[in-house]
Amino acid sequence: MATYRTLARSTTAVLVIGSLMFYVLTSSFRSDVHSSSSALPKAAVSNTDAVLYVHYDGSAAGRRNLQFFIDHALHSNADFYFIINGYNVTATIPEASNIHVVKRENTCFDLGTIGEVVQAKDGDMMKKYKRFMFLNSSIRGPFFPNYARLAKQACWTQKLLGLLSDTTKLVGLTANCGDPDYGPKHLQSFALATDQVGLRAMLPILKCFTNKVDAIKHGETALTQSVRDAGYDAVPLYSAYADGGRSSKSNSEFWESCKHNDIFYAEQYFGMDVHPFDTIFTKVWRGDRGTAPLSPLGMKALDQLTKWADESSFSSYDQC
Repeated sequence: MATYRTLARSTTAVLVIGSLMFYVLTSSFRSDVHSSSSALPKAAVSNTDAVLYVHYDGSAAGRRNLQFFIDHALHSNADFYFIINGYNVTATIPEASNIHVVKRENTCFDLGTIGEVVQAKDGDMMKKYKRFMFLNSSIRGPFFPNYARLAKQACWTQKLLGLLSDTTKLVGLTANCGDPDYGPKHLQSFALATDQVGLRAMLPILKCFTNKVDAIKHGETALTQSVRDAGYDAVPLYSAYADGGRSSKSNSEFWESCKHNDIFYAEQYFGMDVHPFDTIFTKVWRGDRGTAPLSPLGMKALDQLTKWADESSFSSYDQC
């Protein structure tokens, strides 16, 4: 009888230990899975970069852009804040420790919304993070050529945040320099990167706007100038910044010589369409004009690149 009891206890111990080992192994495996569920890779204990993504669920293009961003832009090394103007959102936003959803009234327009969020709770967000990215769902991305992805050189946040320095405090995708009726030359505001110093310079501009004209004239077009007036550079990412490859041009010389209008119209980028590989993100619809931002051939290229990205395994979790 004693021998039987000893054998039973030994068998039970082996089963318990085996179960624990199985649990540990399978739990470790699950934590590495990239999916749209809660089984996402864990974020760093304390990220110092914040990505604020403003979305209003009122257009099919915006909803498609949001889904593309969820599928391809999220990663563990930044904290993501999805700011839903109007409360409603159709897409399923993944649950993770570094992904947050803020639902609010559809007021203030995008820049005013960002101002409200970063200054909430006595500016807790401005104290917590060192660098910031502001985007909205009027653009689609990130897009990278396959050679960048294969070389693990396709971390979109680093491409913009990495340009910030002691002298550069605002980074955008593109500039708009040719419409004095709307204010000074500026970086277009649908994707911007800055740090604590740049954000403090911009805060007076990030107020709650009551109409679109005000949001453009006193918001978007004034934002870049506020940073430059504070003594810092504002740098666009697109290839035109180097003036056809002549990279010796200074930031002030660029702004003095820049004369082109909004390039997100058909063949308005020096006779070409904007290419997603040049700007990483691109407009897909001009809601203000009810037209496409690219020529038919440019839109075909964008649609094909979107399809390939969705069919591929491209994930910023693998790149950032």
